[in-house]
Amino acid sequence: MTDEHSPRPKTSPTIDGDTPVSTERHDHYGFVQIAEKLAPTILSSAHESGFVIGIEGPWGSGKSTLLSFIKQQIEANAADTSVIEVAPWLLGDIAELPRELFSQVKSRVSEIDTRPTPKRQQVKDAVQGLAQTLDQYSAVTSTAASALEFIGQFNAPTNFVAKLMKQVNRSAEQHAGGPSAIELKRSIETALTRLEHTFVVLIDDLDRLEPNQATEVLRLVKSVANLPNLTFVMCYDRHVLSTAVEKNLGVDDGSAFIQKIVQVSYGMPLYEPFALRTQLKIALDQLRSDLGLPNLEPEEASDFRQAIDQHGSTLTTPREVKAVLNRIKLLYPPIQRDVYFPDFVRIQLIKVLKPALYDWIEQYLNERSVIENGDGQISGADHQKMGERLQELLPYDGFDSGNSIYAISGFIPGIERDDDPKKAVYVNTGMEKSRELAKRKRLGSPFHYKFYFALSAPTTVLADDEIDELIQLAAASPEDLANRLRQMSHSERMHGQSWLVHAVQRMQTVVAEHADDRVAQNTVIAFAEIIDDATRSGMNRHFMMRDITRAQVRDMTDILLKRLSDSQPDVRKAFWQRLLVTKSLSWLVADFLRKHLYDNGLVGDRAVHADARVVTPKELTLAKRKLRERLEDEETRSSIETLPELGSFMYGWRELCGTKMARQWAKQLLDDPERLVTFLLGLRSLVIADRVKRPLYLSTIKHFLPWTRVEAILEAIETDDAASAQLKAGVAEVRAALTLSEAA
Repeated sequence: MTDEHSPRPKTSPTIDGDTPVSTERHDHYGFVQIAEKLAPTILSSAHESGFVIGIEGPWGSGKSTLLSFIKQQIEANAADTSVIEVAPWLLGDIAELPRELFSQVKSRVSEIDTRPTPKRQQVKDAVQGLAQTLDQYSAVTSTAASALEFIGQFNAPTNFVAKLMKQVNRSAEQHAGGPSAIELKRSIETALTRLEHTFVVLIDDLDRLEPNQATEVLRLVKSVANLPNLTFVMCYDRHVLSTAVEKNLGVDDGSAFIQKIVQVSYGMPLYEPFALRTQLKIALDQLRSDLGLPNLEPEEASDFRQAIDQHGSTLTTPREVKAVLNRIKLLYPPIQRDVYFPDFVRIQLIKVLKPALYDWIEQYLNERSVIENGDGQISGADHQKMGERLQELLPYDGFDSGNSIYAISGFIPGIERDDDPKKAVYVNTGMEKSRELAKRKRLGSPFHYKFYFALSAPTTVLADDEIDELIQLAAASPEDLANRLRQMSHSERMHGQSWLVHAVQRMQTVVAEHADDRVAQNTVIAFAEIIDDATRSGMNRHFMMRDITRAQVRDMTDILLKRLSDSQPDVRKAFWQRLLVTKSLSWLVADFLRKHLYDNGLVGDRAVHADARVVTPKELTLAKRKLRERLEDEETRSSIETLPELGSFMYGWRELCGTKMARQWAKQLLDDPERLVTFLLGLRSLVIADRVKRPLYLSTIKHFLPWTRVEAILEAIETDDAASAQLKAGVAEVRAALTLSEAA
């Protein structure tokens, strides 16, 4: 339910893009320390013939962030080194890579010319010569790169660089009378050596490229990697890149292929246990603070920690942490009042780490809500399929395993570990559990689950704002609430039911939990006032044609009576007296009082333990006296035959006030054929088998009327030409109902 006094966000959460961390303040995993160790090695590796270093790790493991800090370390501690970043995936044509590379080298060389140095003339000469040579060399290497067919050449016995330079040389000859590529390369080597300046080339996300592009980059790196004072640092997922090489070049071992190019590699380390989970928790605590939310209550805080420990145990990379955090930043703020924070964290972890399980949970909760709301059932085959799929997704049995059914049974209701798939899902957990889930807006609540997936309430339930409106009516006047509920009982909801069916379920929680006794009592009285009228509408039956609303109003009343314990005897007594004069006489007798007669052992043999009894014998004695008074009223007696659930009412009347009074009333119907037929049709039972059946049992009639007199009246109507068609049709229905009972 909404809270008008919830704090407003201090700031709007910022969604983090998939970009590397660049400040030490945001380095949560020790990348700065790693960069401090690697940077000196990189600087010392390329003074004579160049070098290629690989940084290897799975996607999202932090390679780009490490590369960012390596760049910072080099730029801060090596004045005689220039860092060049090349992004192959941004180039329209991979063949442009040499031109891009040498263009950046030339730019850095121009900057060197302005710096004071003891060897200024030597540097100046080297710079001037190198700048011009780089222009020529990049032109011929780019041309060659487009034309070169190199598939399989890495496996050939001839030196690859020699082949490349031969090809480059032929390309250079196509340019007007210029020097050969080999001559240009030698000039560059000489100039770079005299320059006494190191260039570190960073190439990130090599594994993002298409297989043919990735292998082309490798070839081009190899073609210039033996230049002095030039170091390449490339980031990639070794498995992904080697697979791309194998696919594009048709070689058996892509990893061995990479080794021919990369002289040394550094593998991203595994993250320390709990490091990723701890960082996620810290970030989520900060998010709640930014949103202006209060600290979690102890139980909620415990659930939050458990959610991260249990479902975050399979986090392996910072990117996964960021993905979970970004989903929560995006989705949680607009629905923070409609969900339970620990459950929301759980389902986002599952979405990122186990998307197939996420899909299963969404489908399961959709279907379970239909069952729990009385809107339908699923077939046995679908039931079996859902159970089998769950066992496939969560195969382990351990209580402490995040890959076990036990891991989700604590927050997904109706799930149990069982060898029979059909017994593992859709287990009935009872109304008490449903009320508890709804109260806390848990993921398993049939009224709130959809917020976790679609940011909105299910279309078949009342929104919390609408429930708040009903509560406000209950606080003001039970009559106003009754009128609103009466409207709802005639307003069609999906699945052919009225909205009253759902309102009863939601308001049970209000009766049990609302702090105001007046609201709780007025709510029950309002439902009791209109339930008979609602039954007549026929819109409150669920898929099995049972009117579950009557039983739910009875349960709601029991909840209130338990709440009004012996510590509030005067309040309870006043409520009891209000209840006994409710307009819904049939519900009061047939559904409510009759049930408590049995519970107290005053009728039948189904007495419950004394501690489980809700209504006292003294209260039932008062109810019997009040019922006698009501049933002696002529206006009430004139329409008893039209009451809904008439059969149960008549039995309840007999059990509460004795057989004589009920029979005396029934005998007067023998003088009014229309009222008699209405009475007989009202006595029919409801049987669900292959179809809905309404049998009328002869034994039921005999409880209240002499059958011989009834039979004679029915025959007289059937043979009376003056009898109305409607009356004759009613008699035909009675005969058909009697025939059904004989067949049963």
